[in-house]
Amino acid sequence: ARQFGAARRDERAREKNWSPFVWQGGLYAEYSLEPRLVLSINVDTGVGTPLLPLTTSGAMRTWLHKLGPVSGGTSAVYVPSHGVYIALAHVKLWKKKGAITSASTMMYKHFWYAFEARPPFRVLGASTPFTLPTQLDAPPSIQFATGLVLLSHSRELVASYGEMDCVATLATFPVESVVQSVLARKEGRAAMPLLSVLVLLRGGRGGRGRGDGDGDGDGGGGDDEE
Repeated sequence: ARQFGAARRDERAREKNWSPFVWQGGLYAEYSLEPRLVLSINVDTGVGTPLLPLTTSGAMRTWLHKLGPVSGGTSAVYVPSHGVYIALAHVKLWKKKGAITSASTMMYKHFWYAFEARPPFRVLGASTPFTLPTQLDAPPSIQFATGLVLLSHSRELVASYGEMDCVATLATFPVESVVQSVLARKEGRAAMPLLSVLVLLRGGRGGRGRGDGDGDGDGGGGDDEE
């Protein structure tokens, strides 16, 4: 999205892990989970326009505070039976191997989240982070879900993901269980708007052109790492 491109040489030249989805025939991209920022994409020009107001989610904020930034995930799919969008995202957990050394191990954890099926697509809740099913002999440290499909006839969600960057895996999840895991932590009340008006400046030191300055907001987009 051109409005969110780098304006100066010392800013990033690229970003990734934005999550596209479709609503009423239009293309949108999730840029940030917390604070919530979704862009409406003009498919002819490539320009992304922020949807306002920005909102905040207590459930999402809690997980990000405990676990750190989100590093991307699947595109969201619409679940008609519940009138919400569902998606998978992941975080990286770091655990020390021992008290004597500073060495640590990394483990990817995924979580489900849901958001409203209308602009500005407010986040409704998030599940507890978990390890995806594996076909390897031991739980892998790296799992990266990038695909999600709803099977209406069987009421299942099918997730596709890579393991250790070398094995492709598919797993199915009952829709009802997924929705329950997310909405069990649903927001008790509507989130207060964080921002109602946004002025985009082109060039100059005063106009970064991105919502958070470095593109790392929550990691839901603008993350240079997997």
